[in-house]
Amino acid sequence: MPPEIDSLNADSLKGLVLSLLAKIDDLVEQNKTLLARIDELLARIAELEGRAGKPPKTPTNSSLPPSSGQKANVANATTKKGRKGHPGITRELCANPDVTRDVHVERCACGAKLPSADQALARAYDHVELPPIKPVTMRINLHRANCPCCGKTTTAEPPADMPPGSPFGPGIVALVTYLHGCQMVSYRAWPRCWKACSA
Repeated sequence: MPPEIDSLNADSLKGLVLSLLAKIDDLVEQNKTLLARIDELLARIAELEGRAGKPPKTPTNSSLPPSSGQKANVANATTKKGRKGHPGITRELCANPDVTRDVHVERCACGAKLPSADQALARAYDHVELPPIKPVTMRINLHRANCPCCGKTTTAEPPADMPPGSPFGPGIVALVTYLHGCQMVSYRAWPRCWKACSA
């Protein structure tokens, strides 16, 4: 026992007892909090142990959305994807080509000239291209004649599909409209395009 306790009077002893009682109350509250926390942890441990033998929740066996499902493992993630189709198979040749161009070898690597009559076909392939766009200008000549009966002069009527006025037909009008509306080509630039097409 500390010697200071022997020298305590009644008032000092009372204050010490009250202080110790307050600390005891604090420790009791802390003990209750820790016991409640222990109960929560024991319940959580029991829940996890009970869940250990069950399969994990997925969109197929629970109410989870499909987006939360685990993606399947890729077998060969490093393998590069090639083009679709079978390798080594090319496009089938056209049955009726518009133009056939025979290309013969002229000289050997040694410099000797090789006659084309003795050469065999080594390889054939198709080259597809659109024909060049070239405007077609059609001159319309309207003739007139004098009637032998009444002497009246009659002039031929212009064709309905090629009326006089603007020299441009519906195909050119459609092309200019497309270039202006979709490709943002100015109407001022059209004369240059027309000269390029006519060249």
